[in-house]
Amino acid sequence: MGLDTSHDCWHGPYTSFMLWRKAVAKAAGMPPLEHMFGFYDPNEDKRVLTDYKPIPWESLTPRPLHLLLNHSDCDGMLRWEDCAAIADDLESIIDDLDAKGPFCDREKAANWIRGLRAAAKAKEDVNFH
Repeated sequence: MGLDTSHDCWHGPYTSFMLWRKAVAKAAGMPPLEHMFGFYDPNEDKRVLTDYKPIPWESLTPRPLHLLLNHSDCDGMLRWEDCAAIADDLESIIDDLDAKGPFCDREKAANWIRGLRAAAKAKEDVNFH
């Protein structure tokens, strides 16, 4: 069991998808995803900051990658109208992702780019299931 998307963007474990999204956020110069609203878990925060508030996505300079990074990992879809812009944004940081290692972040990004471009061309949403 894991995350599968249409257009062959992703097929794999949820945990790998989360690790990949963390790498993408880092390469994009964003705060760590675990500090972002929707991802922050005070029960996992070793700093024990009782007054810490997660970073709202709206406080960041908007970019297409946010649509992919701040997305459910088990359902929903990315609108085809957004897919080309997400692919362009992902392509702009691909060289900052690891090309080796157990997760091959760059290879996974290339899969997303191909799938997002195919979806945009076909005018089909990328579905998560």
